[in-house]
Amino acid sequence: MVTDIDDFFSVDANSKYQNLDGDFTIECWIYRVGSGENNAFASWAYYNASVNGNWTWRYSNNTFQFVLYDAQVYIFAIEGASGDFPADTWLHIALSRVGTGTNNLKMYVNGKLISQTSYNGTLMSGSSQPLKIGSANWGFGDYTLESYIDDFRITKGTGRYTGDSTSEWGNFSE
Repeated sequence: MVTDIDDFFSVDANSKYQNLDGDFTIECWIYRVGSGENNAFASWAYYNASVNGNWTWRYSNNTFQFVLYDAQVYIFAIEGASGDFPADTWLHIALSRVGTGTNNLKMYVNGKLISQTSYNGTLMSGSSQPLKIGSANWGFGDYTLESYIDDFRITKGTGRYTGDSTSEWGNFSE
């Protein structure tokens, strides 16, 4: 757990969590303290001109946004509705992809589907960039969301959540 709102950590590049080209899940528990626009709580090689599948997960417009780029070319942002990310509350958030069909990439808050889109490309496609949790990789300013983060997990090869809601959210026993 990141124990201070100003702390973050980096995880060195590793094939165990990179090259997410099939089913996957990225999830964590988060408790937002601060506010501000475009403030990240996790990122990988974000807005890096030489890396495809780079992303940031951030707070913007009073909701979650998962923003994806290939190099510096915007691909999409998947986001919830305003108010989906209240302060001073622990929330479980998850991004899960299953299969290659329409709306195969889904974002959940506390087990409830809040947004979905179609994406069949590869996330985190091979780079020496670290995964940053509690901060962003971008080099043009401090856009770190003041928050507490616990149980950040990337599951490669398994989309843990499907459908409009799930009763299994936040189950870290597996």
